[in-house]
Amino acid sequence: MHRIRRKLQNKPVATNYELDVGKTAIVIEPIDNSVNKGRVTLDGTDWAARTEDGSKISEGTPVKVVRIDGAKLIVSEEK
Repeated sequence: MHRIRRKLQNKPVATNYELDVGKTAIVIEPIDNSVNKGRVTLDGTDWAARTEDGSKISEGTPVKVVRIDGAKLIVSEEK
């Protein structure tokens, strides 16, 4: 019986974190860290969102994805 061995290659695989950081999302529910609320839409997907600096951001505002924390996007207002 012949055994075929397949050599595994260490190719980096992009994760959501790497793909979404730096992108622009739109606030669809006002973001207010003090009451743990806020949602954005990014590439057609709704995400829970919090601001990086604790500021409040109103609905319809474009924001930049700074990082991902679990299932939440951490964002900052685009300037």
